[in-house]
Amino acid sequence: MHILELPSFFPPYGGMFCVDQAKALAMQGNTVRIAACINMSARLSPGLYLKAPLGTYMTQVDGIEVMRKDLRGIPFFPKACAMHWVKAVEKLVDKYVEKFGKPDIIHAHCCQWAGYAAMLCGERYGVPYVVTEHLSSVLLKREYGRDIYGAWQLPMITEAYRRADLVVPVSAELVDDLAPFFGRDYKWVEVSNTIDTDFFKYKKRIPLDADRELVLCCIANFVPGKGYDVLFDAVGKYRKATGDRVRLLVAGRFTDSDEAKRLADECGVGDIVEFYGEVGKEKVIDILYKSDCMLLATRKEAQGLVVLEAMSTGLPVITTDCVPKSVRINSGCRIVPVDDAVAMARAIGDFRKEETNDCRLASEKVAGMASPDVVGKRLDSLFRNVVEMKK
Repeated sequence: MHILELPSFFPPYGGMFCVDQAKALAMQGNTVRIAACINMSARLSPGLYLKAPLGTYMTQVDGIEVMRKDLRGIPFFPKACAMHWVKAVEKLVDKYVEKFGKPDIIHAHCCQWAGYAAMLCGERYGVPYVVTEHLSSVLLKREYGRDIYGAWQLPMITEAYRRADLVVPVSAELVDDLAPFFGRDYKWVEVSNTIDTDFFKYKKRIPLDADRELVLCCIANFVPGKGYDVLFDAVGKYRKATGDRVRLLVAGRFTDSDEAKRLADECGVGDIVEFYGEVGKEKVIDILYKSDCMLLATRKEAQGLVVLEAMSTGLPVITTDCVPKSVRINSGCRIVPVDDAVAMARAIGDFRKEETNDCRLASEKVAGMASPDVVGKRLDSLFRNVVEMKK
């Protein structure tokens, strides 16, 4: 198959899941390329905003060909900015078809706005389109503001869902999460995001014993939705109750900020936290391998990739009941109620009493649901069925 990937956002603003799925599909013998329009942000990256190339250009990301167009976003006018982006995607796809020919299927990542653009492009070229949905309602609520159900975006995105040949949420719970906005009038099949299981490979941990330091970690951006206030409080409570020697490693955007350090001090753990800030994959794996357990006090997750990445390395996880059921692997994941520092502190204590912190079985289960080969085969089969049905 000839597959064209359309991401809603792309590096330097995230969106590597598009590349990961493109690679997984390419592993199955498909021709896969990405057409990416990127709204450069004057606030987040002023240098890139000013220096953005004017034309379309070809590049590669992890061996996948990318036809790329950098746009200058339109600040303070979200509707104009969105429609400008959609039109730019349509023109980019025209250039793509002129250069590489018509794809067999268009694979959009996130319905807002790549799914909407895929609907328009699919109609123009008579090509089916599939939408993989990654975004939770938290991000939509933040964008739509007070008049959530009267937001101008809703009818357009709802139409793109309804007309899609298939919607692929990364968790079944995401369908329920988005139903108040877009309903359920579409065909969907759950497929996990991919985890680079060759990179996040299993490593046997040093056994726990009562005398050695307990090393905990959290890999998440320092934003309210990730619950660092609860996490720091839980670690502080555990430390105070037990007197154990504890070290906490935190990494992610803004985790080295003054605000993060101030919060840690207020919770009585500032002296035991190592603040790494935003780091690359090599440092992430280094932190996971150094740790005995990962904590994630999240308040909302579409899937929770970092939980799967941690368990893939054999690291046990304590997280909240906001993560999807498909991620709650019994042999590697303990679940506590959201916003409950006491319960998380208790779970740390229960974990500390375990005879082993080895999660080889959980690592194998992650590979069975999220490895590039497993996800690639699943998507390949679904896409071939869609293409066949469209004939």
